[in-house]
Amino acid sequence: MDFLPKNKQITRIKAKGIQNVAVTKCGAAYYWPYIDEDGLYHPLPIKMPLPTKLKVKEVSLGYNFAMLLTKDGQVLSFGKDNLAG
Repeated sequence: MDFLPKNKQITRIKAKGIQNVAVTKCGAAYYWPYIDEDGLYHPLPIKMPLPTKLKVKEVSLGYNFAMLLTKDGQVLSFGKDNLAG
């Protein structure tokens, strides 16, 4: 089964714990599994909702967070707010 879009060449893939991120040649990032703000579990990759001008170059994963480096040098991060538990 293919879960990522067809004709999207993966250039980077990272996995740590239960989280995974794949980066495509065109700079899109896909994340899975995903738990939404209502606590619903989504096991298939979702495209990260980034502005179209931002193209991801590298990815790094930590415990409950991820950091993305864009092709223009910006660093983006997302993950669990550990202050909330």
